[in-house]
Amino acid sequence: MRSLKIYATKRQEATEVSHSQSLLRRQWLDTLKDGQAIEIEYRVARSPKTNKQVKTVFGLLINSVVVRSNDEGLDTKDFLKRLVETDIPSGNGLTSGFLYNLFLTVCPVVDKDGRRITLSKMDIEQAGTFIDECMNLMASCGIYIPDPDPEWREKIKETDNGKEKT
Repeated sequence: MRSLKIYATKRQEATEVSHSQSLLRRQWLDTLKDGQAIEIEYRVARSPKTNKQVKTVFGLLINSVVVRSNDEGLDTKDFLKRLVETDIPSGNGLTSGFLYNLFLTVCPVVDKDGRRITLSKMDIEQAGTFIDECMNLMASCGIYIPDPDPEWREKIKETDNGKEKT
């Protein structure tokens, strides 16, 4: 573990941490070499989300949209099309995180058990298919993404799912 975040409360001229936080700190420090430099940063913690806020987002907001969309028979394409045709707030720039999550949603990849997986769990063939689907999606929007290795399809035939054939 390269870093550790500890939450504390200021009391008088010192900081007070819970017993479990103190144990975590001690365990983390035990993993370091004696004399190793560490960085300590103090800042005011943000107020955490309330349980009511979390329940509102997942239990009400998201669940209501999923139920309504399913009732109307909307798939991802229909939902996004309807969303784009509405008055979406402007001024929010695209981020790589947003696009990655959008690609995973619009071009889902599933494991052998039918569960959606992320890039870190994909094998070479799945990742190649995912990339192709994302590139095709962007091409339909007029955004051309060059193929990083035009010969990748040939290379995958020389391997067995990313492992050298023997």
